[in-house]
Amino acid sequence: MGRGGWAWGLVCWVFLKAFSAWAADWTVSPSLDVSQEFNSNVFLRSEDVVEDAITRFKPAVQVAGRTERSRVTLDGALNGELYWKDSSLDTVEAEVSSGFAHEWTERLTTTLGARFAKDETLESELEATGLVTRRVERRRVWGSMGATVSLSERFLLDVGGDVSCSRYPDGTFPDANLYQLSVNPGWRLSQRDTAGVFASGSVTDYEDSLNNIIRNISGGLFWKRDLSEGSRFSLQGGYRVTWQEQDVLRGRILVNPDGSFGGVALERSRRRSRDDGFVFSGTLQRQWTERVSTSFSAGREQVSSVTSESTERTYLRAGAGWQLTERLSAGLDVGYDLNTRQLGSQVDAHTLRVSPALRWRISENLLLRAGGSYETATDDVGGDTNDRRRFRAWVGLTWQLPRRLENP
Repeated sequence: MGRGGWAWGLVCWVFLKAFSAWAADWTVSPSLDVSQEFNSNVFLRSEDVVEDAITRFKPAVQVAGRTERSRVTLDGALNGELYWKDSSLDTVEAEVSSGFAHEWTERLTTTLGARFAKDETLESELEATGLVTRRVERRRVWGSMGATVSLSERFLLDVGGDVSCSRYPDGTFPDANLYQLSVNPGWRLSQRDTAGVFASGSVTDYEDSLNNIIRNISGGLFWKRDLSEGSRFSLQGGYRVTWQEQDVLRGRILVNPDGSFGGVALERSRRRSRDDGFVFSGTLQRQWTERVSTSFSAGREQVSSVTSESTERTYLRAGAGWQLTERLSAGLDVGYDLNTRQLGSQVDAHTLRVSPALRWRISENLLLRAGGSYETATDDVGGDTNDRRRFRAWVGLTWQLPRRLENP
């Protein structure tokens, strides 16, 4: 069976676990999102800039079931994009995911998850890592397992692991397999406070000609506090160590017995490098009034990029939301990323995005959205900079019709 076949099989298997609880309360929520966007720099380039208008159609469906001890979800969506000036850019993205959670006892809960996605790297990598890459097709599969154990009234243990595979049909980027494991023991200090230890490890195995492998371990302490209803704070900090291995080809001059030149032989050897640094993350969510909320997050982490490079990413996020009337709301999000990597000399990649938005609920099932974003991306290589800018504006209409299914 091909990778796509077992990916769909894994998603469906996780979902079908719910049929053991067919007496659950089931909800089916179909939706359709239609939007129109103007994009001033589709590929986010500094030269040969391409601007276009894009029409998007996104049908989706969510199926959810719940019993006293189990929860199951299945989500599926298609995203079709039509470009007005250059139809060769037209594309269809797809995503399907499923999740299953079961409370075995009051002290033990387990989760299973699976996901398959067909997307393109430019927008998804920019959002996930802050790195600007080429726009190419990608297929990804995820599988995850986790457990939460209450060993006592105050002592908690969270463990989890996941595996993901990324495939690039045109070979622009190397295929990659990612394996992750985390263990997080925690203690309830009070009804509002939890503190503990986090530890995680990951291996990214690239299927390229140099057999790149990136290994990363990190650990430290965390603290979470519920400030009030709708407001919370979390902080964690620690240290990471990252190792990267890759093959290196070196030329060796051959000399004949008579002393003459015998040619050049290529020899393959293994090069290993080590990098370390502090890691941290913090979030603050605040519900100031029934109509005003804010959020802030910051952190530093290690990222394995699609180009088989290990980078250190520092990020800042801030957001605000206003409920202007019962039907009208507004929001503003600001994000900044700094990715640092070594390619002979240090390369710093800066990205900044500002995104205002408006939402007007026309009816219970119909929502009108409008918004925009301004983005800048700057690569600094030994003092030489490369600047890219992009402006986007969009308007969209979302229809959703949740329906509850009666139990047989």
